[in-house]
Amino acid sequence: MIQHVSVIPVFNEASTIGSLVARVACHGPVLVVDDGSSDGSAGAAAAAGAAVIHTGHRRGKGAALRAGFTEALRRGAERVLTLDGDGQHDPEDVPRLLAASAAFPRAIVIGSRSLDTQNDEYPNTQYAHNGFDLRDDGLRRADDHLHVLLTPQQRGVQLAANLSVVDRRGI
Repeated sequence: MIQHVSVIPVFNEASTIGSLVARVACHGPVLVVDDGSSDGSAGAAAAAGAAVIHTGHRRGKGAALRAGFTEALRRGAERVLTLDGDGQHDPEDVPRLLAASAAFPRAIVIGSRSLDTQNDEYPNTQYAHNGFDLRDDGLRRADDHLHVLLTPQQRGVQLAANLSVVDRRGI
């Protein structure tokens, strides 16, 4: 078993993926899921040290993430961490996310830029995006970017039932 794998879905991210992989790989193994790129993203990721799998054709970010989770777990990962391939997520957050996972081992840990500032629109709610929605109104916003770290306790269970949102400022 390996402690964690960072999964990065990509679609035409050749300009950013190499440097991103190099920065993330400092914290552990990286698995890039190429979702039908035509710009050399897979080659750039592999050259930077990532293991690369392919969806075969454009299937979307959700399908790429599912393929990445499946492959990471098949490889024996105890935890799966995700980052976007365009570099918008800071690889320096990886240790904080892993620390949060250690502190809350039964939780799905989500790091969101939206939690870094006062949210006047929803001051008393915490929420996430990409399949985990905790806001009372059920709406999602395109700017709710996140990292997700799944721990072994979530395998085979309904993930939303055990969801916790951890504000990284407290870690």
